[in-house]
Amino acid sequence: MSRLLLIAAAMVLFVTPVTAQHPNTRQGFWYGFGFGVGSGHLNCEICNDQSGTDLAASIRAGGTLSESWLVGAELDGWTNSQDIATRRSWSAFAVALWYPWPARAAYVKGGFGVTGYRASDSVDVISTTRPGGILGVGYEWRIGKNYSINPYFNFQYSLSGNLNFEHTEDNTVTTSIIAGDASVSSFQFGVALVIH
Repeated sequence: MSRLLLIAAAMVLFVTPVTAQHPNTRQGFWYGFGFGVGSGHLNCEICNDQSGTDLAASIRAGGTLSESWLVGAELDGWTNSQDIATRRSWSAFAVALWYPWPARAAYVKGGFGVTGYRASDSVDVISTTRPGGILGVGYEWRIGKNYSINPYFNFQYSLSGNLNFEHTEDNTVTTSIIAGDASVSSFQFGVALVIH
């Protein structure tokens, strides 16, 4: 984890000195992709989630409503392996980005969509997919006329619902619902490249 944080910090420090000569204008279609660290957690009364912090990724694209508002879609993912289990969290959201000071580069992000979680070993799988939301903040440092480096922080959450259990034995798969109060929460810190 510390290695990934050091890489992200180095990227931010490297590009900061070359950003002053490019204005923060927003227009037309935009898209971006980023990498960083994140953690997803399964929450319920019977859960014993041992998730750690590991690699996360984000992709988003959309259009410009004004100098203060962007809208689009965002996909986020996180994966973590500990002991014999692999855990994954993913999200798909419709998002809006608000720039309180249009001439500057800071933004606040919010959105709604779907969040999922899956943990598996060689025999058993638990999973849930629920409606959820995202809140985030970020800053876009221009490194060219149409390019920005974007450090960001996202928090994602879901509504409570069923937790599904799947067991495989002798090539036979059995499924059941083992909890009705499962929800997913996750966070991401990363650095993205945005093309305007």
